[in-house]
Amino acid sequence: MLYGLTRATAEQLLLGMSGLTAGTFDELAQSAVGKLANMISGRAATLLEALDYAADITPPILIIGRGARISSAADRHKYAEIDTPHDPILIDIGIND
Repeated sequence: MLYGLTRATAEQLLLGMSGLTAGTFDELAQSAVGKLANMISGRAATLLEALDYAADITPPILIIGRGARISSAADRHKYAEIDTPHDPILIDIGIND
């Protein structure tokens, strides 16, 4: 699973979760974003396993910057979007047949 969100959205999520001040996207804030992604992915994997789908997740990797290109070895992808009061969070779910 790949999550895409703006820095402003990440900062607002962190502000709501932890009270961290917006504009302080330091190592602690980056770690919190990775932990949030890991919690969401872990819950999704648990639900998929309950439906007899094999689901593997890896530790989160945070990529910061515009124009990053990421490739996946997945056979196909499903896409979802989570609306937030700020910008949406885009989710790319890689699926192997």
